[in-house]
Amino acid sequence: MKLQSLSRLSLMQLIRAFFFRFDNLASPPDLQALIALIQGQLGTLDRGAQGGLSTYACSSSLLFSETGPAMLAEKAQREAIDLDVLFKRLSLSGLGESRYLTLARCQYYLRTLETIPINQSHSILSEICKKEVFTTPLDENRLVGHGVLEIIIDRSKGSVIHTDWRNAILAIAGDPRVPKSAENYQRWWSLLGEERVALMRGWLSRFDLKLFLSILEQSAKDSGERDMERMFAPRKKFMEGLLEEGVIVESRLFLSTYATRYLKQRYKKEDLPAYARVRSSRTSMIYLNIKNKVYLVEGSHSFPIKIFNKLAPESRLPNYNIDEVTDEQLRNGEMERFHRAYGLNGCLSQTHRDLIWQNSVLQFMKSNGVLIRAAKVIRQESYRAYKEKFGSD
Repeated sequence: MKLQSLSRLSLMQLIRAFFFRFDNLASPPDLQALIALIQGQLGTLDRGAQGGLSTYACSSSLLFSETGPAMLAEKAQREAIDLDVLFKRLSLSGLGESRYLTLARCQYYLRTLETIPINQSHSILSEICKKEVFTTPLDENRLVGHGVLEIIIDRSKGSVIHTDWRNAILAIAGDPRVPKSAENYQRWWSLLGEERVALMRGWLSRFDLKLFLSILEQSAKDSGERDMERMFAPRKKFMEGLLEEGVIVESRLFLSTYATRYLKQRYKKEDLPAYARVRSSRTSMIYLNIKNKVYLVEGSHSFPIKIFNKLAPESRLPNYNIDEVTDEQLRNGEMERFHRAYGLNGCLSQTHRDLIWQNSVLQFMKSNGVLIRAAKVIRQESYRAYKEKFGSD
C-alpha cells in the first residue's frame, strides 16, 4: 500500500517534535515506529526539493536513529568539524534547545574527554562543569555528570591528578568524604563504585596536605615568631615524605576561622575539599590515616603532634557526621578518649623539638607495622645529624 504523504508543514512539525522531545517522546518501540514514519515520508519528497527537508532527506539514516546524537558527535570528532558547524550544515541550528542536540553536545563532550591529553588543561573542562550540562540525563539511570566523572577518574588512575581535572570532579560531585547519606554522595559517588571513591580520596589527601602546609607556613610568617618559622620546614618535609611513600590512605582537614578565610581568599568555594570547622581563631589541624595502622594528628600554633595505633570508639577524627570541633577536643580530647578506652600505651604526644619528634614518630610507626626510612622524611641538611644521634635507618 502506497504511503500517504504528509504536507510539508505537517512533516516539518513532526520532525521538530522528534528533535525536541527525542527519547522523552515515546517508548523505544514507539520511537522506532516514529523514525520509520519520518524516514518514509522523507523518501517521498521530490528530488528537486530545497531547504531543511531536503537536507534531512539526504542525511536521513544519520539523523533519524535512536543513536543519532552519538553518531553526530562521532562524525564531528572523526572529521574534526566544530559541532556547531556540523549542526548548521544539517539544518539543525534552530534546534539548539532540543533534547536531541543537547544529547549530541553531551556525547561530544564525553568523546572529547576520552581523547584529550591526560591531566592537561583543556577548554572542554569548563563546559562540562556547567550545571545545565552535567545534570542532563544521559539515559534512564545516569546523568552526563556520571559519564564525565567515570572518564576523568579512570583516565587519571595511576597518576597525580591535574588541578583542573580534580576541580572538575569537585564542581560536579563534591568531596566523597562526607556521610554516605549526604545528597551529593547519594546522587554521584554511590553510583561510581568504591574504587573510584578510593582514588578520589587519595588525590584529595594530597590536596589536603598542600592546603594545610600553606596554612602552616602563612601562620608562621604572620606570627613573627622565629621558632614557628624554623619548625615549618622539617614538618613540611616529614608530611610530604609520608605522602610520597604512599602510606596515607585518608586525611581530613580541621580549619580555624583564620584558615578558612585564608583559603577562601585564594580558592573558589567549589574548588575546596570538605573540611570540619574548628571553633578557634587560629589553630588548624590535619588528620592522617597511615595504612590503617597508625593515626596521626598534626596542628598549627604549638599543637603537639599526636599519634595512635588505633582510634578511640568515639573519636571525632574520621566521623564525617561531626563538622565542627573545638581546639581542646583535638588538642587533648582525643588523647583522653584513647586513655579511657585503651589505657596509657599505644599513643604518643610529642612537641616539635627537631629530630627528636621525627625519631619518636618513626619508631612508633615501626613498632606498629609501618616502616619508613628516615631519609625519606628528614631534610637532607639535617640527615647527617639525625644519623649521628639515632643511627642509620
